[in-house]
Amino acid sequence: MAGARVIAMRQYRMRPERGCVLYVTDQGRWSSELEESSGLPVVEVKSANELEAVLADISAHLLVVEKDVHWACSVELVSELNYLLEVPVLMLAPSCGPCAHDFLRDAYHAGVDDVLYDPWIEQGLNQAMNLLLKLHRSESVR
Repeated sequence: MAGARVIAMRQYRMRPERGCVLYVTDQGRWSSELEESSGLPVVEVKSANELEAVLADISAHLLVVEKDVHWACSVELVSELNYLLEVPVLMLAPSCGPCAHDFLRDAYHAGVDDVLYDPWIEQGLNQAMNLLLKLHRSESVR
């Protein structure tokens, strides 16, 4: 096996041909549900430094962003990442409050493809993930 290249499991899981769900979060509340719904490994990002380090090493098939991450403006972050990654974007929001109309307008303008509000996240997650991953696959073929 002289010349065989051994890589760590973490590196193998992040190989471009494998793909993943990039999950921008504070606490990773929905990680297991995202992995179960997508069938892809979930890479959690909990800070701007982690995001910067991970972007060069992964091939995301879907971007999931929690609306209320404390370390970034989620809408601005989506706008920047949408430009870099060119993948479907799902936003998870804690509730549909009085400013929802403005938030939705800004989120969709930034490139969000779908928004799920709590407590409906769990029920809608599987359907949203399937639709957005199909969207990614169809855009990849073009």
